[in-house]
Amino acid sequence: MVRNIESDFREYTVRGKVIKYRELNSLSNSTDAYFIGYISADGSYQQGLKLNGKSYPTMGITSTDEYIVRMFRDLYCPLVQYKNRGKRSSKKVQANNDSFELKFPRGMKNTFNKFGVFDYKPNRQMVGVSKSVQWSYMLGIMDADGCFVIRHRRDCRTPRLNVHIVSSAYDVLIEIQRRLEEHGIISSVYPRKHNNCFELRINNTQHAIRFGKLLYMDLPSVYNYKKKQIFDTYVNTYASSSCSNSDELTGSPIVG
Repeated sequence: MVRNIESDFREYTVRGKVIKYRELNSLSNSTDAYFIGYISADGSYQQGLKLNGKSYPTMGITSTDEYIVRMFRDLYCPLVQYKNRGKRSSKKVQANNDSFELKFPRGMKNTFNKFGVFDYKPNRQMVGVSKSVQWSYMLGIMDADGCFVIRHRRDCRTPRLNVHIVSSAYDVLIEIQRRLEEHGIISSVYPRKHNNCFELRINNTQHAIRFGKLLYMDLPSVYNYKKKQIFDTYVNTYASSSCSNSDELTGSPIVG
């Protein structure tokens, strides 16, 4: 039986174990929007088939950024323990880095379903994301599945800035592209070879800078600070250069 406790938290008991989780009715702040965006991009959906033939679908995330996993746990399911599935895992696995897994309580199904993410990634939709929090939602997707790419031109010392987001959630990428166009940011979405993924790219440097500034104008409680540092360093160093709009590139990209 689910019980309402403090604020928007819910609580129930399974075999004597107390499960506590937050239920979101709307995305009213940057942190909740970021969380749903991150789950939309990187959340794993599992059917959870039991021996009796019944299905108990659940969601989870796995990330090398422990501070993001820990913050999601603290904010949305504080009694759940996340596990190290990487280099220092208690199980014998071949891994070069630590990787942290958090499985969300089954009670969060309603929240994930409400915002179009409670499904396999290709079937996910961008649902319930208002314009007031859309950039925080996109920041969650960017931190999970995107990167800033810095490339150098042949005829200028100033590098260019691109944005790449790779995902199998085609409908989500198309909706992001539509919303970017409303702000004068031009992007392209095309299928990647040899897999079932699609890629959204912002190739114009000034448009990529505008996108980044919108992403970071209302920071959530947690985000990938390394990617923000790459963006801030580029803007502070190169944004005023007259060479930053050209498309002619050479050299190896720097990705972050």
